[in-house]
Amino acid sequence: MGQMYLQRFAYRDGATRSEIDAAWAEAFKTFARSGNWGGVDSGVKHHRTYGTAWGGYVLIEVDDPEAFGRYQAHHNQTYASAV
Repeated sequence: MGQMYLQRFAYRDGATRSEIDAAWAEAFKTFARSGNWGGVDSGVKHHRTYGTAWGGYVLIEVDDPEAFGRYQAHHNQTYASAV
């Protein structure tokens, strides 16, 4: 068993609905392709997502620190710029 992480995400103040929808559209494509929000093929396992009006939480299990780095980089490059 790997290390468990609870990742928090929050929407930027003043983000438009279309920006948030665009970020979620990309997130759903990423999840469908890889089974996690970070787009890595292995080393990160998604367990649960809890979304709210302000953002939410993701519970992931990490087996590979390098995969976690790629997971975080994907978040910063894809979702952070969108919202």
